[in-house]
Amino acid sequence: MNKSVSAAIGLLILSACSANTDATSAPGASPGAVDPSADEAANATPVRQTLQSLTSVGTTTFRGVPGDSSVKSLTPEAELDGLRARAAVEKLIEASSQHAARQPPPTQPPTVTPHAIVTQNDGYSGFDGLNAVDSRKGGSGGTPPDQGMCVGNGLVLEAINSSLRIFSTLGAPVADVRGLTDFFHFAPSDPANGHYNSPSDPKCYYDRDTDRWFITVLKIVEDFDKVSGQVNITHSSVEIAVSTTTDPSGGYNLYSLDLTDDGTNGTPHQASCPCLGDQPLIGADAHGFYISTNEFGGGAAGGFNGAQIYALSKTQLVAGHMPTVVHLSSPVLAEGIGYSVQPAVAPSGVHDHAAGGTEYFVSSLDFTGSFDNRIALWALTNTSSLASATPHVNLVHSLVETESYGQPPPAAQKDGPTPLRDCVNAGGCTGFPKPASPIPLEMLDGGDDRMMQVMHAGGRLWSALNTVVNVGGQTHDGIAWFAVKPHIKSNGRVAGTLAEQGYVAVAGNDVTFPSIAMTDDGRGALAFTLTGHDYYPSAAYALVTSGHGIGDVHIGAAGQGPQDDFSGLDPSFPVARWGDYTSAATDGDTIWLASEYIAASCPTLTCAGRTRNTNYATFVSRVDLDSL
Repeated sequence: MNKSVSAAIGLLILSACSANTDATSAPGASPGAVDPSADEAANATPVRQTLQSLTSVGTTTFRGVPGDSSVKSLTPEAELDGLRARAAVEKLIEASSQHAARQPPPTQPPTVTPHAIVTQNDGYSGFDGLNAVDSRKGGSGGTPPDQGMCVGNGLVLEAINSSLRIFSTLGAPVADVRGLTDFFHFAPSDPANGHYNSPSDPKCYYDRDTDRWFITVLKIVEDFDKVSGQVNITHSSVEIAVSTTTDPSGGYNLYSLDLTDDGTNGTPHQASCPCLGDQPLIGADAHGFYISTNEFGGGAAGGFNGAQIYALSKTQLVAGHMPTVVHLSSPVLAEGIGYSVQPAVAPSGVHDHAAGGTEYFVSSLDFTGSFDNRIALWALTNTSSLASATPHVNLVHSLVETESYGQPPPAAQKDGPTPLRDCVNAGGCTGFPKPASPIPLEMLDGGDDRMMQVMHAGGRLWSALNTVVNVGGQTHDGIAWFAVKPHIKSNGRVAGTLAEQGYVAVAGNDVTFPSIAMTDDGRGALAFTLTGHDYYPSAAYALVTSGHGIGDVHIGAAGQGPQDDFSGLDPSFPVARWGDYTSAATDGDTIWLASEYIAASCPTLTCAGRTRNTNYATFVSRVDLDSL
């Protein structure tokens, strides 16, 4: 559940670090300036490591058994209660941001040359993926989809809130929609008493080394009072499914990793817990499977404990064993505490074997919720030890100066039919109060400037993030992208050279939520959403060539109408949820992209492809690089 409201992450980090004595900044230094002394001091401070255990929760199969087919009979009002319970977690995180005042931004938005939009899509094909109706079949109808997608062995596995499905590479479904709650054997929620076991932030990864499929989801156990809107998180965990064969539609071993960190179940006792391990991110190298979260206090008092990184043996997971988990808590760097530390994946299977095996991570450094011109490069070394009963790894980092980036604003969308908004404005929708004045067309949440997906290809770490940009004298959502060449120094520290960087922007419109995928020979593509006054929310992409940057913007699947979602009509939300991320994967010389878009123009609430409370869809794209 990617937090993207009012730069809450940046403000939380500023608050959490104000009393942190492990790292300081020079007097008067702006967040955009590298302070070598502070960075070296933080890098020399060992990161707390504790050993945890996984819990085996049995097995599952992708193909549901009769009577457990994921289809739920939710009324629109019951679905809305569940949606608001999930949304209350976002408000809990946002409330924690009030512990700190926003700092004056040290710079202005970067001025960016707009990219052209072209209609020719050579080497491109695609198909409709999962949508809001499929999500509702999963039992909760979660919004936004939180896109996850992985590809291998001629199959595409797509994961969203709150469903899974497998497709052939031509888009034919291989199996029926599978609900995340059924697949991971969640205990039933009890909406009547406000108790929910909610899935969120699904991810998947096909590992070429082991020829296995990994699926993860965040499990949030929460008590929600729909009258007051208050939520209390009592437990959180990341559920892990590892396929037992090369076929993703077959069987899986299931594991649970406790993220609560209140001293129970072998977890460390950390401040403000029981906690929520928000937005689990996944990666892998030759030896390990890695999960990174942002840890928030689960009660009304809130609190932020920074990034939590979990490292465990990939080969033992695949073998069906129970590896020891190394938990690295709250790493500090520069003048703040790490957050959204994205682990890298190497889809070609080419890994860095230096220092006993190395996994790389990348994160952004906007500690004040404004602007920055650095990113952080992290390295976890000695990962070959993860297969032992007492593994010991070492986490180091360095700072890399980059182009500037900052918190993006909400994104606009083209006007069109919005039957849910019309119903709410007329006072005719059960569960929605009639507004004092008509609600305008929804703006889309542009997210924040945390780092998105990281791919290790050709000896470089490719990544991108959302940013505010100045394009044509107007402020819009844009994308900043980076290619960093990492290496481990003789003293065990990590260093990175910025090899390439740039921006993506479109005149008069917005681009947001990027994911980049690259081959080892420096070719690839960037997925994102294109939206604005001229466009309904659309699945877009741009080709990437090492040494030549990013080309024109292509519209892979044109949006057919505006988003018409409950979150943009709820009194407690200023903008509609969107994203929270796209997904990109490499399969040989083919790039696969998955994005949220609006597939249909719906004049009524009974339109095919939508539920009463939302109308999002996803599109899965294929770019054949060899045909370009």
